[in-house]
Amino acid sequence: MNGMSLDSMSASSSFKDEVGSSDHAALVPTGQEVGEKGHKIDWRVFALVVCYGVGAWVTINGLFSELPLIVEKLPEGWATASYLTLVIQIANIGPVIYVLVEKHVSLFSANLAVLLLGAVSMILLAFLWDTTSDVGGERHSVPLLVLSFAAALADCTTSLLFWPFLGRFPSPYAAALSTGEGLSGLLAAALSWIQGAPNDGLLFSPMVFFFLLAAMLLCSLAAFLALYRRTQPANSSIQYAALPIAGGDAESLSGATETDPIKENRKPSLLSKTLALLPRPRAPPSSLMLAGPYLLAVAWLSACQNGIKPSIASYATLPYGSRIYQATSNTALALDPLCALLSLVYPASPRVMASGLLLMTLLMVYVLVIALHSPAPPSMGGAGAPFVLLAMTFGSILQSYLKASALRTLQAIHAIHCPTPTAPKTLTHALSSHPETPIAARLARGGALPTALGVAMQVGSLLAAVTFFCLVNYSHLFSEG
Repeated sequence: MNGMSLDSMSASSSFKDEVGSSDHAALVPTGQEVGEKGHKIDWRVFALVVCYGVGAWVTINGLFSELPLIVEKLPEGWATASYLTLVIQIANIGPVIYVLVEKHVSLFSANLAVLLLGAVSMILLAFLWDTTSDVGGERHSVPLLVLSFAAALADCTTSLLFWPFLGRFPSPYAAALSTGEGLSGLLAAALSWIQGAPNDGLLFSPMVFFFLLAAMLLCSLAAFLALYRRTQPANSSIQYAALPIAGGDAESLSGATETDPIKENRKPSLLSKTLALLPRPRAPPSSLMLAGPYLLAVAWLSACQNGIKPSIASYATLPYGSRIYQATSNTALALDPLCALLSLVYPASPRVMASGLLLMTLLMVYVLVIALHSPAPPSMGGAGAPFVLLAMTFGSILQSYLKASALRTLQAIHAIHCPTPTAPKTLTHALSSHPETPIAARLARGGALPTALGVAMQVGSLLAAVTFFCLVNYSHLFSEG
């Protein structure tokens, strides 16, 4: 569900550009192992960055992992997922608020507040997740929804906090932060699998589960404090050296320098591979014209991933048992980082993108049909449950892979259409870097494509979340019997 905001791959590239600016220098612990571009890697710092990155999305991923185990005990029933989906989309106001107040808040304070907010939300949720209140004559899980909103507010804001903070470290640590963010879903899914299914008896209660999520966030907070201390030379036993990092070219996205890759006997960069997949028109079009199909693809994928699928998953799977619902939720979380990694090695060509989108849409239609027949979907001779599980799992794989591939392609388009050598070469850099400039100035600096990407992702997700919230809760199309 980390598609709910900027994905870690795109943010990783954003970080590489930020630290790659000639106006920046990185603090590097001396006497450590040398990594790419001669940077010295301290593996203790690497481990701390991984732990720090886990705090990015672990609460929201954890909520959706635990939902199959608690949904039957909540007054909203199977519609709970549609409430959470809408709440999370509304929580995207968090990054906007931060951008407006960031001049008055230090990066250290903002990181501290966000991690503490997530941890406190999980601690309170451990005690209040099943508490209900009367709203308009009906019982609702008000504490669950309010605390989920607080946790989502924190998670959505991490995209503007974690990567800029990591700009104080050299680029090899970007892989550590991406790993940590990917592990947030994997760890949440693993906890849910260990916890077990209600039919077989739970190994520990939802209260313990939420306490464990809070413990992960506190570990992330401790890692952040340790990293922050290491950026203060006067308080550190490790000697740091200012290491200027050259960059600013499109090839810096893949870690390459401006030297000729043939002379250096290097393989083509990921950016070069992606550019090779794009069609070559006779007259070069504008970036928006070339990116148009990919922007539409991102909007549709975001709608499916962040709005449609989570809203109807309970209706499509719970008739077959809570174990199927749990399996579909956790498998998607576990495979998401692997799919993003696959897109880096084998980015989808336009033909593969089109075929994948068609197949993914057909799978979503199948899941929707099953959800509409709930609570008595077709048994299909006993194969109904495996079919739903395979459809939702393979659909999630396609969504993650195609979305990551589309973002990589859009990044490449933006790089070759960048108006000036000093303008950002990545899609998220225009909004996450240069915090001293107004929002309008950042959008102008980044160009139209980063703005269009943000609009496509957010509008697609929000429209789908609002539409299916209304369909699930205010129509008679979906029923749990």
